[in-house]
Amino acid sequence: MDQQKIDALFTVASKLKANQIAFSLGGSGLLYALGLTETVNDWDIMTNANKNAVEQALFPIKTFETGQTGDNLFVSGYKLFVEKNGQEVEIIGDFALRSEVDICRIPADAAFHWQGIPVGSPEAWLVAYVLMGRDKKAAMLESYLQIHGANPAMLERLKQQPLGDKLKAIKWFA
Repeated sequence: MDQQKIDALFTVASKLKANQIAFSLGGSGLLYALGLTETVNDWDIMTNANKNAVEQALFPIKTFETGQTGDNLFVSGYKLFVEKNGQEVEIIGDFALRSEVDICRIPADAAFHWQGIPVGSPEAWLVAYVLMGRDKKAAMLESYLQIHGANPAMLERLKQQPLGDKLKAIKWFA
């Protein structure tokens, strides 16, 4: 892993921590922290914090708000983009995706820490990857949960969401 890429994550994370902003690493960063992949395209940080609080915490680092993409699939509260030394960090507030039923809110809770960085829930990211149609990444997390077990409390929280039939076909959410 490129040191500049890791430094970009640590810079953003340290500013959020210093300002007591709860967050968790998700996406391919979560897969990397679990040892399921060797590459991270960019860092995805999830938070439920107010956008202005996040921007103030990151100052003087400039943030750019990016629009949602994916044909109305992504319905998060906001998405900020930070570039640090040519490396990309995305901060997604109130992460939410549209299932075939309704809007599914993906928890930003940390499940564990990797190198001092709070990392999101594999169960929550399994839901996210299924809803995004990223079958390979979803399969990696499903295999991981088969081996290591799932967090029953997180599964119950996720089952309260409008998951839809595709997710309910997965044993964890049946």
